[in-house]
Amino acid sequence: MTPLHKHMIIGSLLAAVGTGVAAGALGHGVRSQSAPAAPTNAYSESTPCNGCPAGTQLQSVEVQARVGSVLFVVRGQWPGSVDALKASVCLNVNGSGFVLKPHGSRNAFEPSVVTGPLTGSPPAVLAAIVATSLRGDALLIDITAPSLTIRPLRFSVALCSGSTIEQRLPGTGRLVWSGNGAPQPEGPSNASTTTALSSTSSSSTSVVAASPTPLPLGLDVTALPRNCASIPSGTVPAFLRPTGDSSGVEPDPRSSVPTEQVTVTLAANPAGMRSPFVIAAVVLHGDDSSPAGQTSAIDGAGEVQLYAFTQGGNLHKAIRTFNNGAWTTVVDNDANAMTFRLAAGGASFFWAGLKPGDHYGFVTAAPTGCAALGLGSGLSPQLTVG
Repeated sequence: MTPLHKHMIIGSLLAAVGTGVAAGALGHGVRSQSAPAAPTNAYSESTPCNGCPAGTQLQSVEVQARVGSVLFVVRGQWPGSVDALKASVCLNVNGSGFVLKPHGSRNAFEPSVVTGPLTGSPPAVLAAIVATSLRGDALLIDITAPSLTIRPLRFSVALCSGSTIEQRLPGTGRLVWSGNGAPQPEGPSNASTTTALSSTSSSSTSVVAASPTPLPLGLDVTALPRNCASIPSGTVPAFLRPTGDSSGVEPDPRSSVPTEQVTVTLAANPAGMRSPFVIAAVVLHGDDSSPAGQTSAIDGAGEVQLYAFTQGGNLHKAIRTFNNGAWTTVVDNDANAMTFRLAAGGASFFWAGLKPGDHYGFVTAAPTGCAALGLGSGLSPQLTVG
């Protein structure tokens, strides 16, 4: 029996029995999966969902602490079975995103996409989600992965169809659950760059950029690469030394919406680093050409640049775009069209402006030098978004 079939059978059993249990076949013991009679500690929103499938709507979400797990209780209007559900469920917890797609014939969800430190095939999802069940007006999702049960939990849940989010709790941002009471919307004090995952191994710490704090006026986000006489030159620390790359569609860590992303693999974990640095993805659309006649090397690199950077304190993000002969830069909240994630594997940039066939490369910079990957003559991007 494959792990995916185990998952489907567990989902079916939970839907069929009174209290439902998660069996020890997955190595997590037995836990009751019954939901409380009323959402006593739930976060609720009453916004109507015009795009939701008939008979389906999210109304509230509650989190319960269980032995070795946390249980998400998502209430609202649900069909009588998982098979009848005409949308997937997107859940993002502590920087890991799951898309649970109704299988269609086994009355169970099939994990179809995962992003974050648990990225992988359905068996990798099974290590994090023991079971799901529809019980009346409640969808139950039991999560056991240690990295996803560390509190405070930061999460969102949504109904999604392909790349479209039909309804989301909360409508914007994320919810925070401290371990007691109802989840609360993430406040301004938590809206800056967030430690999204702290697992049992510090080397797998991940950082996801949300809405960082404002930058000082007049900051040049390209200051470090401009200090380099050429790119590459000098030396960079291991956490800025590129060793590989990848691209493809994954759920955005903030919104859970499937989004094109490009990733640079680095020789060491960049998460948690606060010495001044720049990690930038350089993008060139289709058959376009990089700007010519620029006085600085970095200004001739692609036509869009996506930045994760710090001056030596808070992390920030920026999007630079070349239009009408000049570069325009937006930072932090104004750059919320882009999400970056720093993790043990490297740095990823999620941006809806990326399209298959676009070319990309990377520039990293520190006070001691600059490095590059996937850039040709004149820093023209050579890698292809696949």
